Amino acid sequence: MKATAAEFPLRKRKLLNQQEYEIYQLVRHVYEGQDVLVKTSLTRMVVSADEAKTQALFQCIEHLVFLFVVMDAETHVLACIDFYDPASRKRKDVRLKASIMASLGIDYWVLSSDYLDDLKKVQAKFDFSKVGQATFQNSADEAHSNDFTHAKAQLHERLKDRRNEVRGFGDSSPPGSEFGTSANSFLLPLDER
Repeated sequence: MKATAAEFPLRKRKLLNQQEYEIYQLVRHVYEGQDVLVKTSLTRMVVSADEAKTQALFQCIEHLVFLFVVMDAETHVLACIDFYDPASRKRKDVRLKASIMASLGIDYWVLSSDYLDDLKKVQAKFDFSKVGQATFQNSADEAHSNDFTHAKAQLHERLKDRRNEVRGFGDSSPPGSEFGTSANSFLLPLDER
């Protein structure tokens, strides 16, 4: 027997309650310029490296959902954030999520009831990582720029030396009139080519 919508009366509801929505606004502010997903399953972010254990992994993590997932423009997950109520019995899930995220190198933050202070710590780390990344990029760009400037200076020195050598071949033009007309207007005498 097929189920129909008439058999199961439904109504819409918001994805986030009022407190979660407040945290969502703050998370968007902290991770400005990044996309923030809400209530995202861990199964959307990981895949088993061992195909024989795929089903076992799925059964272990299928119920794990992050309140917020922060991702960059290429859809790489940057951080996962949960709000933890100490009265909740989900302490085991928090430990499992923390373990999995640590193994993947993804930041995992668990906000307490004092989430404003927690988010200040999150922002400080995110700002630090952005500065560190920008510093690394700038130093790499600077090194490339320095290499280019050095190569350019060497080339100019070599051309200057070569021009001085050419002038020594008996150009009949007086000094200071390199671009004037002379009997020998070639850079090198014909017999030197």
